[in-house]
Amino acid sequence: MADGEAALRAMGSWFRPHPWLNVFLTDDTVERFVAETLAATGESELGATGLILLYPVRNDRLKTALFSVPPGELSWLFSPLRVGSPEDPPHNARLLELNVDLYRKARALGGKVYPSNALPMSTEDWRAHFGDAWPKLADAKARYAPGNLLNPGQRLHW
Repeated sequence: MADGEAALRAMGSWFRPHPWLNVFLTDDTVERFVAETLAATGESELGATGLILLYPVRNDRLKTALFSVPPGELSWLFSPLRVGSPEDPPHNARLLELNVDLYRKARALGGKVYPSNALPMSTEDWRAHFGDAWPKLADAKARYAPGNLLNPGQRLHW
């Protein structure tokens, strides 16, 4: 990503809105999901300097607490790295809508979202994302962030 960031900075795109989405897909759904997404994605949905990342992740290598990926030995990180326009807020809002649509499709197929995205998520979305770990997270948040002072914009409310 370092070379990509340097290129985006040199072209000025780094300083434009970049509503990026990162989802983890199951090994058995990735091919169809990506093919359908690419077939529906043109330059206007990605941006002139946007790109798409796709690579496998061995789930047994992920040790971060509360990090959520689909079950199995292998997940696929799929990331449409969209580039928006500071002059076109309605277009940028449309890019966010596309992220929500992809997230919902991925979740319906057992996918998970990487927690740092340009993706508005509700408390119910977070609850579904964390699954069985939700009570542990809710307890920690209530204990260490009374009044929802930590990360209020992520809508991790109870």
